Amino acid sequence: MSWPSVAPFAITRRSRDLRRARARLLASDSTSRRQKRLLARLSLAVHRRDTMYERGRGQHYLSVGLSAVACVEKALRPDHDPDSILDFACGYGRVLRFLKVRFPGAHLAAAEIEPPAVGFCRRAFGVQAFASATSLESLRLPDQYDLIWCGSLITHLDRPSAGHLLGFFARHLSTRGLCVFSAHGSVSERRLRSDADAYGLAPDAARTVLQGFDEAGYGYVDYPGHRGYGISLVAKDTLAELAIEADLRESSFQPQAWDDHHDVYGFVPGADSGGSLSP
Repeated sequence: MSWPSVAPFAITRRSRDLRRARARLLASDSTSRRQKRLLARLSLAVHRRDTMYERGRGQHYLSVGLSAVACVEKALRPDHDPDSILDFACGYGRVLRFLKVRFPGAHLAAAEIEPPAVGFCRRAFGVQAFASATSLESLRLPDQYDLIWCGSLITHLDRPSAGHLLGFFARHLSTRGLCVFSAHGSVSERRLRSDADAYGLAPDAARTVLQGFDEAGYGYVDYPGHRGYGISLVAKDTLAELAIEADLRESSFQPQAWDDHHDVYGFVPGADSGGSLSP
């Protein structure tokens, strides 16, 4: 099966924007030397269907990748240099491209539900790429990984699906593995309570999310016209309960860490080997 080709014009126009954005970040005093080294080696290929890229906002696109790497670095133990990494729900490689240059010696894999994204990441970044599935409960990949990054997926899942996702992490972590993932936290709660159009939700849909969150620690509503994919808001204690059910335990917690928006959790295998390690 051949994957759809990427329109050369789309790549050229968007890559031009990203080259300019990279130049601005490289010239900025707020960009650290380590970040500049990553940016200098970074692939700027971008697919025309990549909805994470907004025209004229290349600097934000790259900054989100830098932020993800910073979250991963903070979650990793000092002695943990992952040999194998999975970017789960990788999209079109917004973070994947950064993981490739940050961990050049690691075997890098990616999984995504959209076939064009799978093909693009395989070609553009030279990684092993898998087609994901909507049924996370039964999804199996052939390997286990020392590090799994999963940005903004639980943010769109209901509670049962979130539990299945944590189960997927547990099945695919090596014995020394770590999964690092983002979830909506206090920033999102404030937005849902005060913004009349938060995350594109109508006011009654936002109230549904908040009611579930207030009453059970997990609020969710489908996006209009979608089933099983929407907006979630989860309490930290509720995620800890789901983790125990999946035989995982929390190793780190970074509030409002990814792009100054999502909370970022680190979980490791073994729910019964100790309590939360985060403050």
